[in-house]
Amino acid sequence: MKKMLAVALGLTLMLSAVGCSAPKENTNASGKTQISIGVWPREKDAERYAQYQDLKARFEEANPDVEIIPDNWSFSLETFLAKAASGNLPTLYEVYFTEGQRVINAGYCADLTEAVKKYGYETKIKDSIKNLITKDGKYYMVPQSSYNMGLYINKPLFTQAGLVNEDGSVKVPQTYEELAEFAGIIKEKTGQAGICICTANNTGGWNFLNVAWAYGTEFMKQDESGKWKATFDSPECAAALQWIKDLKWKYNAIPETSFATGTEQQKYFGAEQAGMFIGTPPQDELISIYNMKADDICIASLPAGPAGRFSQIGGTLSVVKEGSTPEQIDAVFKWIEFVSNSYTMSEDAKQTMENSYQIRANKGLPIGFYQYSPWADSAEKATFEKSIVDKYANIPAANVKEFNNPPEDLKLKPEEPVNCQELYAALDACIQEVITNKDADPAVLLKQAAADFQRDYLDSAE
Repeated sequence: MKKMLAVALGLTLMLSAVGCSAPKENTNASGKTQISIGVWPREKDAERYAQYQDLKARFEEANPDVEIIPDNWSFSLETFLAKAASGNLPTLYEVYFTEGQRVINAGYCADLTEAVKKYGYETKIKDSIKNLITKDGKYYMVPQSSYNMGLYINKPLFTQAGLVNEDGSVKVPQTYEELAEFAGIIKEKTGQAGICICTANNTGGWNFLNVAWAYGTEFMKQDESGKWKATFDSPECAAALQWIKDLKWKYNAIPETSFATGTEQQKYFGAEQAGMFIGTPPQDELISIYNMKADDICIASLPAGPAGRFSQIGGTLSVVKEGSTPEQIDAVFKWIEFVSNSYTMSEDAKQTMENSYQIRANKGLPIGFYQYSPWADSAEKATFEKSIVDKYANIPAANVKEFNNPPEDLKLKPEEPVNCQELYAALDACIQEVITNKDADPAVLLKQAAADFQRDYLDSAE
């Protein structure tokens, strides 16, 4: 018997005991090692599908002892249970940063330590990522893609509000207090919301972490016995929630709706109905759906609070399913190398990456910002990708200067270690209350939220 991830109410991953199913054959009739690759594009996404089919053909030509089996499945909380329980996970699949440790603890990933050392990843993965992918000194995942959050700024609204420098560049708020003031000025001068704050679908709580950290919040602590304690019923977190409350009741600077997801956030910003939002690049929809001009999009580092300047990092991790053979694990690492998901860059990998950016450029999607890399800054992939971003950039360099060259005091921080999605839902409710109820007390709300979160989740967290 082993532990596995179960889905409760379509949102919550919990651990339960089940038996494991027998492994499937891992070679074909000709003796080739078979590996199934998750998140394979569907045929309706013609351009990406063709790109991946070409990758498959070239990879199999270079590795005649391996057969690639495309698998369209991508990780979701709603479908993981069924795939895992039936033994039908792809050989290579992806999970979010937030779910890495829970998948490791559940036993649905192979020990990759030998391959990680063989391919030289051990010394190239940033320390901030290692804690997400290891347990008891063993590697169970490798980073695939990552991001860090920034502040999106609508240049036309900032220009209308007079929030520009002499050279025409936007003034970037350096503190959350200054951000609130800028938001109020935008509302006063343009009649539009100064900033859109997410409040629903866990996105509000997710974004709120950055603000709360900047005000000094510690969301949870682990004691010597390994038990987790909710600690966000604190004056620091109350001050961060008060900041959001002030955006509504002091500055009148957020949209009227009390239900705003990431989609609504994009809509307000793309329609020039909000001057700012906290988000993760690339936000393709701003151009592909809302027809913004790349010139009008600015991205900056997040502001500082009383405790400093923080930006949340997240992303996806590559996982090999439990029960895979050494031959399959090695074949997976060869594939990872081939498609440029490691720190090295073969000529094929370089061409693959450039092709991806060329596709984005052809579609007019936003290019120009440097994504956070899970690999050491000196790694070949990090430096090569920056050169490709510069080559295909359609966002002016001045518009992303403060994101690509962040202040020295910026601290990058991963999401909280356990029950993140449940934490976000609890924070969503607090945010909704302070923007709909002028008399809401942030400290009282957080005290109740922390108590509920402790009882419902952390008391049983492992």
